[in-house]
Amino acid sequence: MLWSKKILAVPALCRYNKRKSLQIRPKGPPGLASVGRAAKKRCSAVEKKVIVMDQRKQLRSLANPTRQAILRLLRLSPRAVTVMELADQMMASPTSVQYHVDKLMELGLVEADHVERSRGVEAVHYRDADVELRMPAEEAETVATQLVDGTFRKYMQALGARAQPREPEAYGVLLSGVLHLEEGERKELFQLVRNYLTTHDQPARDKGEHWEYMVMAYRSGNEQ
Repeated sequence: MLWSKKILAVPALCRYNKRKSLQIRPKGPPGLASVGRAAKKRCSAVEKKVIVMDQRKQLRSLANPTRQAILRLLRLSPRAVTVMELADQMMASPTSVQYHVDKLMELGLVEADHVERSRGVEAVHYRDADVELRMPAEEAETVATQLVDGTFRKYMQALGARAQPREPEAYGVLLSGVLHLEEGERKELFQLVRNYLTTHDQPARDKGEHWEYMVMAYRSGNEQ
């Protein structure tokens, strides 16, 4: 089998949590009563939850640029954040950000982490749900295009922010090429990559580098 591959990676500040694997179609946002249960799951579960998005309405909702920006900020944050904090970073109105956060909760991609009371006002802190998202390739073109373009732009920014770095790969990596694999080798490689990424998706205090990445590979049609 002939495979083509694209791998982009750029440094970022990321925090993730592993979850129990479950294939679902999310129907609505979790209420505040579920906050404690969500925290308990985060500590006890091992594998990520799987969300399958196979409806165009879901994909259109996910493709919204503002919601993509919110997801990225949540993934980069080392802690749960409030709508006000998100609004400040995005230079947007809290009302607008809350609307988009609610839509992301409906999709199952954002969760309420905890509630803090300050001066008699309750503030909900939100976090990335850290799920594995699956969608049909034919329905995911807009989302995939945004992911590819966004990752490449951040890659260029990571390199461009440093004037002639002595070690360019310390700030960004771009690989492209062709792999020639037997079926067993392909399975072994993909499992190796998944395992490595999964075992390094939680931040450690003693690690100073945090990376965003996108891995894309496809089976070539030029096989004999």
